[in-house]
Amino acid sequence: MTEKETVKIDYKQEVVYKNAELRVSNAKVGEYVSKLMDAETKNLLLTEENIKLKNKLEEFDMLKEDLDEKNKIVHSNGTNVQALRDKIKNMKKQHSEELEHHGKIIDELQRKNGSLQREVDSLYAELGKEVNELKKEQATQQNKLKVIDVKHDNNKKK
Repeated sequence: MTEKETVKIDYKQEVVYKNAELRVSNAKVGEYVSKLMDAETKNLLLTEENIKLKNKLEEFDMLKEDLDEKNKIVHSNGTNVQALRDKIKNMKKQHSEELEHHGKIIDELQRKNGSLQREVDSLYAELGKEVNELKKEQATQQNKLKVIDVKHDNNKKK
């Protein structure tokens, strides 16, 4: 086996190794993309739940307005005023507790949403770094291949 053939085999092996390294790097990018998609899915689910709770809150506001209107009618009619006041008071208290509870849930979901958003941003940043590193590595590999091709062409000319 000549020295040129040995060098050619060494270059081919080096290219095979570099291709394997690139495949491993691509797998890492795939893993980060998968994590990012999981985080975005969680974010969407929490956003939908947040919207549902907000709609319930609007329903309770409408009930409160309805109860206030009924209270005015009872006072104007003057019939069974105290019993109706007590009933309305209890309903308001119950609705107020439910509103407070839903408010806490909304706050918690917003905190989780913020946390997930930070996680998504972090994953985007990591992914961007990985992509830049892969691009640099790919450019380096291409330059090495060009050098190998030039050496190979020079060896052929000799």
